[in-house]
Amino acid sequence: MASREADPSHMSFYRRLIVFSKNYASSTWCLNELVEIHMCFKELNQMVIPIFYDVDPSDVRKQTGEFGEGFEKTCKGKSDDHKERWIRALTEVANLAGEDSRNWSDEANMIEKIAKDVLNKLMTSSNDFGDFVGITAHLEKLNSVLSLESEEVRMVGIVRASGIGKSTIGRALYSQLSGRFHHHAFVSYT
Repeated sequence: MASREADPSHMSFYRRLIVFSKNYASSTWCLNELVEIHMCFKELNQMVIPIFYDVDPSDVRKQTGEFGEGFEKTCKGKSDDHKERWIRALTEVANLAGEDSRNWSDEANMIEKIAKDVLNKLMTSSNDFGDFVGITAHLEKLNSVLSLESEEVRMVGIVRASGIGKSTIGRALYSQLSGRFHHHAFVSYT
């Protein structure tokens, strides 16, 4: 196992990307880290995303092909218990939804998709305003006119009489959408 101890109370927010290559299983360090990551996935419900770089996911799952040959060499002299932990981690993590580089003609596009997917999973919208009566209708109305599919700059202004909740609606909208944008700011004039 890895030499460092992790405090589980601080680990539930971790997201792990594991890049499997043909030579991945040739490293005891990589396999030991995988066992630790697999444990965190099972016990702490951490997100794990496998990426198969120029290797068949089935070869990782079943320890076959060139990947399996490297795995067998790494297993020489190791205890059966050690080998079983590696096999269990490889099999279960390789069964998770991920990306296979062989399905992409352009690595840059694959990396961009992975980055967007991870960002979307990290940036969950806040529901801090969910209990406010009537706020959902206001947010739906604003969302319908924003054309969020466009990548253009957005600025939202809410103008009405004072004291009717403009800042609250604005903060709720900002909280809901700000994670989608690289740069964002909330300004309120009272």
